[in-house]
Formats: sequence, structure tokens, C-alpha cells
Amino acid sequence: MKILSDLSIAKIFVGFLLIAWIIILIIVSGNHALACVDEKGCLKSQCKIEWLKPHYKSMVIENSNRCPNKQRL
Repeated sequence: MKILSDLSIAKIFVGFLLIAWIIILIIVSGNHALACVDEKGCLKSQCKIEWLKPHYKSMVIENSNRCPNKQRL
């Protein structure tokens, strides 16, 4: 006795993949929005240098002269 057809199984599978893809995109964009250091190595305005790990602190201090909105470090 067949409960689901091949077409309904395919629709469920595609729906699952679509939902997983949307969740992955939400996680990636949320991570990018919450990051404290941008791609140039500058500290974003909503973050404080005390929150960073030592490796990132040194990177921010080294790149502070290239940052458009220089914060007090």
C-alpha cells in the first residue's frame, strides 16, 4: 500500500531544501550584521575594542589609520 506518491515525496524534499537554504542565508546575514570588524579591519561603530579577542585587537590597532571613522582605541 503506497501512502505517498513520487511527486509528493519530491515536493517534500524540495520544500525541505528550500527551508534549509533560507535558514542558512539568515544565519550568514545575521553573522555578518553582528560582526565587530569589517573587511578592511576597522572596528564598527556599535562595538568596543574591549570586546575583541587579542588577535583582533592588534589587527584593529594596526589598521586604525586607514579607517574613515577612527574611534579612540
